[in-house]
Amino acid sequence: MPVSHTAGTTGGTPHAAQAAFLTEEQFAARLNVSRRHLRRMVDAGKCVQPYRLGRCLRFPLKAIERWEADGCPPVRIVKGGAA
Repeated sequence: MPVSHTAGTTGGTPHAAQAAFLTEEQFAARLNVSRRHLRRMVDAGKCVQPYRLGRCLRFPLKAIERWEADGCPPVRIVKGGAA
């Protein structure tokens, strides 16, 4: 009896989990900025924070969509300092 490739999986397709995250290149293209500028935004807390998987950065798509729907507000609010 042949073994199904989807046996034991919950998402149905092996790419379902990959679709839930964007790469650094994909997110930068979505924002129409360079990868370097995206990294600056992440460091400054001005966009969705990524997950680090080894050396790779992955951005959760649902968090990006929420952030965009809210008008792209800063994610991290810096307390104190200059106004």
